Amino acid sequence: MKITATPVEKSRAAIRSWARTVGSGLRRAGPYSIVAFLAASAVAPVAGAALGASTEYAAALGQLGGMGSNYLSDALASAAGRLGDRSVVSQEEWREAVAGELLARLEAGDVALREEVAGLLTAIDAVDVALRAADEQGRAELAAAFGSLDVLAREASRSLAQIGHQLAEQAREQRLQTDMLRQSLVVTARIQQDLTDRQAGVRVTAVPPADMDVSPYPGLASFDALEARFFRGRETLVDELLGRLSEQLVGGPPLVVVGVSGVGKSSLLRAGVWPAVANNGLGKEVAGWPWLVMTPGANPLAEYTGRVGALETDRFVILVDQFEEIFTQCTDPAERAAFVEALAASRPALLIVAVRADFYPQCTELAPMVPMLGAGQVVVGPLGGEDLRRAIREPATEAGLAIEPGLEELLLTDLGAPDYPPGALPLLGHALRATWERREGATMTVNGYRRTGSIRRAVAETAERIYLDLNDAARTAMRAALLSLVTVVDDRPVRRRSTPLETDAVVLRPMIEARLVTTGEGTVEISHEALLTGWPRLAGWLVEAREEILLRQWLAQAAAEWSATGEDPDALYRGARLAAAREWAADHGEVSPLQRRFLAASEVAAQAQELAQQRSNRRLRQLVAGLAAALVLVGVGGLVVWRQRVQADLERRYATSRQYAAQSRAEFLAEPDRSVRDALRAWQAADTAEARGALLFAQHAVVSGQLGSEPGAVAVAVSPDARLVAVGFADGRVQLWDSVTQRQVGRELRHPAEERLLLSLSFSPDGRYLAGGAAAVDGVAIWDVPGGSLRRRLPGIGAVAWLPDASAVVASRSDVTPAGSVAAWDPATGHVLGSIRTGVPGAVRLAVSQDGKYLAVVGTDNAEVVRRADGRRLATLGSTVRSVGFAADGTLFGGATNEPVRAWRAATGWRPETLDDSEFGELGAVVAVTRDGTAIVGGNEPGEILALTLGGPRQPVRGFSSVPSDLALSPDDRLLAITSASAPPQLIRLGTDQLPHPQIIGYLAFDATGQQLATGSADPVIRIWDPRTSSLRDTITVPGDGGPLGLAYAPDGSLAATFADGRILIYDPVHRLRGTLRIDPTLYPGDVRFSPDGSLLTVVTNFRNPDVKYSAQEEQERDDPDVQVWDARTLRPRASLKLPEHVSIAEEFTPDGRYLLVASNHSPADHSQPQDAAIWRYRLPELTLVDRRDLPGSPVNEIAVSPDSAFVALARGKKAPVLRVDGLNPVRTIGEHPVPLSRVAWSPDSRTVATATDNDNDIVRLWQADTGNLIAEVRANSNQNGQLEFSPDSGTLAAGANDWTVTLWHLDPDQAVRRLCDMLIPASRYGGQSLPGSCP
Repeated sequence: MKITATPVEKSRAAIRSWARTVGSGLRRAGPYSIVAFLAASAVAPVAGAALGASTEYAAALGQLGGMGSNYLSDALASAAGRLGDRSVVSQEEWREAVAGELLARLEAGDVALREEVAGLLTAIDAVDVALRAADEQGRAELAAAFGSLDVLAREASRSLAQIGHQLAEQAREQRLQTDMLRQSLVVTARIQQDLTDRQAGVRVTAVPPADMDVSPYPGLASFDALEARFFRGRETLVDELLGRLSEQLVGGPPLVVVGVSGVGKSSLLRAGVWPAVANNGLGKEVAGWPWLVMTPGANPLAEYTGRVGALETDRFVILVDQFEEIFTQCTDPAERAAFVEALAASRPALLIVAVRADFYPQCTELAPMVPMLGAGQVVVGPLGGEDLRRAIREPATEAGLAIEPGLEELLLTDLGAPDYPPGALPLLGHALRATWERREGATMTVNGYRRTGSIRRAVAETAERIYLDLNDAARTAMRAALLSLVTVVDDRPVRRRSTPLETDAVVLRPMIEARLVTTGEGTVEISHEALLTGWPRLAGWLVEAREEILLRQWLAQAAAEWSATGEDPDALYRGARLAAAREWAADHGEVSPLQRRFLAASEVAAQAQELAQQRSNRRLRQLVAGLAAALVLVGVGGLVVWRQRVQADLERRYATSRQYAAQSRAEFLAEPDRSVRDALRAWQAADTAEARGALLFAQHAVVSGQLGSEPGAVAVAVSPDARLVAVGFADGRVQLWDSVTQRQVGRELRHPAEERLLLSLSFSPDGRYLAGGAAAVDGVAIWDVPGGSLRRRLPGIGAVAWLPDASAVVASRSDVTPAGSVAAWDPATGHVLGSIRTGVPGAVRLAVSQDGKYLAVVGTDNAEVVRRADGRRLATLGSTVRSVGFAADGTLFGGATNEPVRAWRAATGWRPETLDDSEFGELGAVVAVTRDGTAIVGGNEPGEILALTLGGPRQPVRGFSSVPSDLALSPDDRLLAITSASAPPQLIRLGTDQLPHPQIIGYLAFDATGQQLATGSADPVIRIWDPRTSSLRDTITVPGDGGPLGLAYAPDGSLAATFADGRILIYDPVHRLRGTLRIDPTLYPGDVRFSPDGSLLTVVTNFRNPDVKYSAQEEQERDDPDVQVWDARTLRPRASLKLPEHVSIAEEFTPDGRYLLVASNHSPADHSQPQDAAIWRYRLPELTLVDRRDLPGSPVNEIAVSPDSAFVALARGKKAPVLRVDGLNPVRTIGEHPVPLSRVAWSPDSRTVATATDNDNDIVRLWQADTGNLIAEVRANSNQNGQLEFSPDSGTLAAGANDWTVTLWHLDPDQAVRRLCDMLIPASRYGGQSLPGSCP
């Protein structure tokens, strides 16, 4: 039966035909031309040229939909008239005639016709039909044409969206189909393998017998093919890679495996894919192909071509592991490119490349790699939960071992599973191997694992044990050998492969046996990057030897380039580079023959150049002598004028610099933004001491950033990573802001409640959700973040909070009566997980303690704290409390209307305690609480934001000029978000470069790497900070009541601390207690020091028996030791030093290890006379007294030795006297303060001496060590009242301050300028001020 097409179908068919055939002609056509031809294609099949009259055309067009008027039919009649009486007119001719007529009228501005054409095309879906039929170029041209007609533009947009969605769905289906095909390839290969084995009568061999003397774990090294039976957890990924290799066999792309360092790429390929292919995973034929396994090294192309030539076949498998070595070891860009081109041309061989993810950008710069990175890339991620368990459990089972119950869970907990760092697998592998070494019979035990030091510390424990077992000569040799296995790339240390000729593998034998170092055929290398960061001693060596490593690299690269250019003389070293390389080579035996030839040739060229220069200089001197006489009369007058102008300009710039610096100091508290700007202007004007001091001071300015310009927000919350800030308004609008750029993120959210009386916002602790609470039934809304889609609406009312594990959102229920129930809902399902009754009918504020035990509920007229486990009310907080928050220790703080802030603690029976601040009296009701127990309180007056603790007030928060309506802190307590009824929301960065403590700070110590800063306050805790990020890395809780009286790091990262009860505690580099020393209970320990080589430990001691009263003279005449010395390695006593008739104050080793210097004071019998001081010099290692310098007239409080061991500076009197160490003779004095000095420190780069006093009105000063000139006055929010310490790189100065913080100053002016500019960039967005000229 014949089916006749409808008129609409005929029109659509004609449109499709036209869109497919017109092709590139659309590029030359204008928009009206395209619309005219589209309309002509639509009408030509249903309204032919023979109709003639306009009314007949109108009737024909009616079949396509009502046109509403006759403009289009008139145009058709006119086109027919132009064709005349021709008896035969083809459809193409008719379409051309209609298009021409329509185009003429549209270009003439016929609006009515344009609307009628648009209506026609819309009625028959012409836009959609044409866009779907056209190719990509045609589609773009059609879309541009449709944009000229509003109606068609909307149709085109809708159609393109549908087309895009359909294409995306097709792509998704194709990807799914591809994945299914890949899996089918693997299954088919396995079936083929089984069939082949059965046909050949292959017997299944028994599993090798268990051998408990063979470790089933490789440690830091990767699994290899011989250890495949122990390799577990990656079976699914191995199958996927086999599928990708099957594609490559039939023309697919090479396989590129990408992952972070330590994720297991090498093990996956060597112990997973390689054995699978050999076991017929790709068929029997490929199983027999040879494997070319290589790492690029310094000459990848030569190795590759040589080994390929030896294979004598083009059917093989190439595995290029650690591909990043072409960037870290190959110094010739041309060889890199040639090597990659050779790999790309290796078909029909199978190619597998494994590369670290952090070198991915460099890979994209190699043109032949780009196609591989597209279709052939597979990313290796962390092991999933069950696979991770199998990777722990099954290798032990395979080896015939048992795992003690609890060990597997302990390992997973210490690793941080399930969200462990993906690069931590080598640390897990080493901890498992170390646990296997400590197994009890056939069982790997919890106790054995704990003896390894845990996952994070096992590597350090093993390496440190090996190192400490060596003698001094072997330790020196091991340091040199390990440093030869490291190179520097982009300012970070990475492994390099060496040879036995370059590296002493004999001294590394214990490291090799522990699998920390790996040897191959003619190669030596560190097993994994984890050793570089996991062993503090090696990390310290790398910091010390960075320049040495770079010199070695540069010399190797320069020698190679010289050889590659045919020993071009222009490529030789000269000047300072030659001198540095020559000095380095003289002390190192690992210089290659090529490098020695290069240095020798450089020496010859330098000597020849010097001779030529001498001859040239003689001729120049003769010429200059003649000219000088002629110019002297003319030049003197001009030179004087020039000098006067220069001097005047300098004085003007100095004056300007000092003026801006003074303004910056004056504006620091009131106008911090302007203070930062003026500090930058001062530095830009001139390098004055005042400008440098302003740069240092301004680093601690509180520059607030503004979020938009709209005031009136009522709620604010900060995401767990501190990157997002949510701001809510009473009308239900919620905005998300980026805290770094201070720009709005995504669209504005709307609370779904009709009333939209928004009260509260809270991010989930895992950062996945944002909850908003409104004063409405079903008033709890949950959005996904940062996307902003509404996930769920819950029957809650009022304030919202989250449980600490992010499992539930908490709010008052609106779906039960009587009111007062608080429920916890699962955010994913909306199910109620639990509910408790409270005495608060509707919460306007909620807070959950950080351990999840307690819930504080605040209503409009009452508030209480309850226990979550059973709902028991623990305390009634009162009717005036309006805001609450918990500290990390469970202390609850509450802010009340016109009343002081109060605190409640479980330890004190939840009795209220008042946080008093007599200066401000009654405060406002808005409070946010830090982890350490500081209540940030919004006052009733504009700009009044206080910081209060149970121990007393801290420095107020500056930078906000209005009255807060809500406060929110980031989880790290570094970012404070503030809303106000009268001001836009603002952000204030708290505590940047300020390390908070619960009480005043006494002592500080940097480790050798500068990556750890130990601090001691008055509480029994040693805090370990990362000074680069101001983050707390670790805490060491010490039994007892008081804090440390002295802190010192050893070169290997060990830490010593002294305490008032006579204990000296020694911790290893991973902060485990290594030993406890005790002094006589009648003595009081003070300063503690390690010798530069870490062999000696010294402590200053003084008499302190509280039951016996002695005068100062009697105390100094006692026969007690003034300095006690121990062997730092064995912790055995070495010596007790007595300073007759003196009291010891401080001690310092000279950095060269030759001497111990001790400072002491003597009190005369006449109390009206000042104390006298003395410096004692002891020779090491015998600790014999060499000489003594008496310094009458004033006491000494501290000493600091110069890094070159030549001088010692004293904190004595109002200036810092400097003595020469040899002879202890005075040399000069440095600086001056208005009161006597209490602190002195010498920077490790020898350039700077820092001095300070204990006077509340004085400041820290920095001086040039050689000239004594003032460099800068160092200020902070509070005056310094503790120890001064420079970081090992001299870039940072740390000091304890009166406001219970340790303050850090970054001393490099360039770095300070960058930091200050970064502070201003977001804050300038709404301020209308451009950045100072010194900002990039």
